[in-house]
Amino acid sequence: AFCSGLDLKAFGAEPSPAWMKTWKETWRRAHRAIFDCSKPIVCALERFAINGGAALAIASDFCISGEEAFLSVGEVKLGMAAPYNLVWLQLKHSESVTARLTLLGERVHGPQLLELGVVTECVADEAVEPRAREFTEQLAAYPPGALSRIKRTSRALANIDIEAQFDVAIRYAQGGAKPPPKRS
Repeated sequence: AFCSGLDLKAFGAEPSPAWMKTWKETWRRAHRAIFDCSKPIVCALERFAINGGAALAIASDFCISGEEAFLSVGEVKLGMAAPYNLVWLQLKHSESVTARLTLLGERVHGPQLLELGVVTECVADEAVEPRAREFTEQLAAYPPGALSRIKRTSRALANIDIEAQFDVAIRYAQGGAKPPPKRS
């Protein structure tokens, strides 16, 4: 299970908790580390992935979900944006999948996540961890370095400036950016 990542009551408390001073930088470093990881990341989604926790599941290279497990990017219901969710979704999925997950803020369960292409496999709830381990062992059995070379090459070919993507998403989330000019 991946919780929202924040104690929302503490997040808005006055005075701010001590962890707030470094929270943004810590969260950014975590997402940068995921992006830079040269080895495939396999996620086992057994129960739920909510808000910030959903971003971690979405960021994985492969996600094995339980049938009853769900993902919820519910920041919209809190009046918040979901910048890291948006970045990962835009990098990996279509605009319609991004809209489905972020604009509705609903719980989307394993079978639906599979249909949307957000998860790699959907299995019985009790089979999630064993299947994720089996999947990881399958990857680990490939020749040394092959997966890392492919993942690094794929990222290089996509020419993604992840820092710029994070910056844009956060700037828009905070309301500090003007919309791009309309196409005629």
